[in-house]
Amino acid sequence: MNDVLKNKTVLITRSAENSKRAIEKLKNCGAKVIPFPTLKIQTLENPYKFYDVLNSFGEINFLVFTSVNAVNSFVELLNKKNIGLSFDDCKVIAVGNKTASACKNNNIPIHIVPEKFSAEGMIKYFENFNLNKLKFFIPGSEIAKSEFKDFLESAGATVYQIPIYSVSIPESGLNKDFLNSVKVKKPDIFIFTSPSTFKNYLKLLEIKNAGNYFNGKTVAAIGPTTAKAIKEANVTVNIIPGTFTIDDTVNGIINYFTNRK
Repeated sequence: MNDVLKNKTVLITRSAENSKRAIEKLKNCGAKVIPFPTLKIQTLENPYKFYDVLNSFGEINFLVFTSVNAVNSFVELLNKKNIGLSFDDCKVIAVGNKTASACKNNNIPIHIVPEKFSAEGMIKYFENFNLNKLKFFIPGSEIAKSEFKDFLESAGATVYQIPIYSVSIPESGLNKDFLNSVKVKKPDIFIFTSPSTFKNYLKLLEIKNAGNYFNGKTVAAIGPTTAKAIKEANVTVNIIPGTFTIDDTVNGIINYFTNRK
């Protein structure tokens, strides 16, 4: 057992169920871990234009999944109406290894996994393609960014970026006593996995001055987009992994404290 995180408390903004490997790794390094899910993901009942796009799915050149949640909601909506799709003429893009695994688990073939798990990585992959008149289908979150969509459209592609799930603050599971205990006895290390996990954490704990609250604490962001949102709240980000996954974020924390020792 590596005790580099001995006497440290790590708060991770995901449920225990979705963070098993990360939690185990942190505990093996001596840390106490607090799973603190700040997001509630819910598939939309009847997403606007989603089924319209599916009706002409044979014309889609690229289907893009940017998260595990996108895959799960996509499959849920297909199953809801017993829709089967052929991917013979469509290439499937999975942003990240976990998204690719979710596709494979649902028998969706994977053709492309960009080297960099971000909009920047997607743009880099396609920057030398002739995208004119190609059609992209991007089912995802209601709060999805438009950076990749804007790039595609500027290159002449047609893009259907359809919200299929909502992201909100959990209504239950985080009782008042638990929230107060976290607010008073602040953890030593915080892991944020998206801008929304950070912003919702501030809302749940009613933090007015984030700079003061996180002063002297170690903050890890899963990638540059998350780090940007945190920095905009006047909070220092200590750790950003080279590959934007929870496993690499945990490795980054372990390396950070190992080097400090």
